[in-house]
Amino acid sequence: MPTLKKRLAQSELARLIDSALAHHIDPKDCLLITGFWRSGTTWLQQFSARALNAKTVFEPISPDQTDAHGTGLKDVSLFHMPFASANFSNNHRLGTYLSKAVRSSVADRWTRHLRKNITESFQQRTVLKDVRASLCAHAIVDIMDIRAIHLRRDPRSVLASILRGHWGKWLEPLSLKAQLLEIDDGRSEYFERWRSEIEFYDKKCLLKRVTAYWAMTELFLEYSFSTKRNKIVLERYESLVRNPTSGIPAILRRLGYPVLDDASGLSYLTSATAVPGRWNASLDDLTNGWRRELSVAQSSDIESVIRSFDGFLLECESVDTP
Repeated sequence: MPTLKKRLAQSELARLIDSALAHHIDPKDCLLITGFWRSGTTWLQQFSARALNAKTVFEPISPDQTDAHGTGLKDVSLFHMPFASANFSNNHRLGTYLSKAVRSSVADRWTRHLRKNITESFQQRTVLKDVRASLCAHAIVDIMDIRAIHLRRDPRSVLASILRGHWGKWLEPLSLKAQLLEIDDGRSEYFERWRSEIEFYDKKCLLKRVTAYWAMTELFLEYSFSTKRNKIVLERYESLVRNPTSGIPAILRRLGYPVLDDASGLSYLTSATAVPGRWNASLDDLTNGWRRELSVAQSSDIESVIRSFDGFLLECESVDTP
């Protein structure tokens, strides 16, 4: 295990390499991955980066990056998603910051922590993923001409994972009103249509609040890409995880990426963000583990919240109770 001093030196070297190569990176050649927390986005990023011989840019929209969140917020919460109107006209600082992030030219060491060695930093293609990008992904795609994959996981699996790990603790203060209606950046023009639902669920337990947050941010992403479906693939986690070695390369090729010839031979990867006890989890655990972790009442509550948003996502069989 490298010492802290050595890890910091390697991180600084990676930053310098990224900075030197940034002007060689064309966003058109890069990939954006989005999806709600605990939806498998880290796993998809790791796999895609290997298949494309690219370097990873991990979660650049972290709460301590003020340029990623604008200047109007007194306190950026861990669950805040920055909002962008078309071409970042409401938040040029965010657009500038993400343009740098796509090229891996931001200073934050956290964005490079998935890389196994310095060699990866020499790659001139990036795979950027961020769970906080659902409300600005459309603008990233528009202004940078980048292609994207949005990974959607059964919300019952998402909630089971959140409740299982430490995520539930920092999501506990989540206020739907504060996040969706009270930030003066244009988002309320869209989310105002659900004011009554937002005010109702804002008074409920963590499980119902997070489920509502999941549903509404997924709804917004669907809406924002309604006229640009050729630039994004909306994929279900449950479909990909069953056969990743053929499914992921197929999606990448569909988006026009030159996948490595031996990509189909990539072994299954355990997500770098998997919690202890979930490493090398079985396929059944990944897709149906929620049945053993959530109570009948919890599962019913999640499904009830989803149905309250115009039956959104009920066309996905994974949301219907078998």
